[in-house]
Amino acid sequence: MKLRRFAFACVCLAALTPFAACAESVTDDVSTTDSGAKDSGTPRKDGGPVAETDAGRDSGLDATTSADSGVDAAATDAGSDAGQDSGADGGPSDAGLDSGIDAGPADAGRDSGVDAGPPPAPACYAEANASVYNAANVSVAAQPGKCTAADITAFRVACLDAAATNATCNTFLGSKPACGACLYTGATDAAGKTILPAVLETDNIAYANVEACEAVFLGNAATCGVSYVNEATCLYSACDLCANADFGSCTNAAAARVCAPYVVAGNSVCGQTRAASQAAADTACRGADFNTTYAKVAAVLCK
Repeated sequence: MKLRRFAFACVCLAALTPFAACAESVTDDVSTTDSGAKDSGTPRKDGGPVAETDAGRDSGLDATTSADSGVDAAATDAGSDAGQDSGADGGPSDAGLDSGIDAGPADAGRDSGVDAGPPPAPACYAEANASVYNAANVSVAAQPGKCTAADITAFRVACLDAAATNATCNTFLGSKPACGACLYTGATDAAGKTILPAVLETDNIAYANVEACEAVFLGNAATCGVSYVNEATCLYSACDLCANADFGSCTNAAAARVCAPYVVAGNSVCGQTRAASQAAADTACRGADFNTTYAKVAAVLCK
């Protein structure tokens, strides 16, 4: 088993206010500079000693969201001044005549009745591929002491670098089972849940688990960690067929569609905690390139 990484350039979900972090776009790993926040690759499956594990990923994501008719059902603007005066009063001619038209400014609350709807999705958007982890089966936590700094580098060289092979990766995982579980295959906690490792994968890409790293750094791994991870996992899995140019528009589309239930709301406790310390969390868990980001994530979760 070898994880072939890809490089990702960071693009913000500008259309999605509650989503505080950036998603990253996928490109083939030919450049040496990228955000490092989500480097990916297609894992090669073989008959070696390490079986593929999905750490509790649940593919049964509801692929539909409630449809918006696009028509605002609000009542007709009441500013048409229903209290028109007939003009038939005893005063001087026209003295009491009310034209029935409010001379004040146009009603600022007038709704055109047209809902703009979610942003358009590129052709690579694959809603059926969207998946998340089942919170009943997985957890987010640090596992101190499972890997040394040398182990973290050795895993990258054996399983992620350009010269890595199935044999070198399986050799490392076989020789360092505890570290390998923390970094990739997944360990089991006291409750029998799989602790999400430092490197995650969708069907087509593998990436550093920045969201789990940030939850550990923020101190809310137990309450918010899986939510943070599922937000990213849903977006990435729905868009993991996209090339660099389409990845940002795809994640925006996914966030407004199939992944909407998993986007961490900005006004939620988890959203507010992340927003309050986002810069510090990014410093702890994101780097300028893949190697730096992976090393930071692995150190926070496994060293």
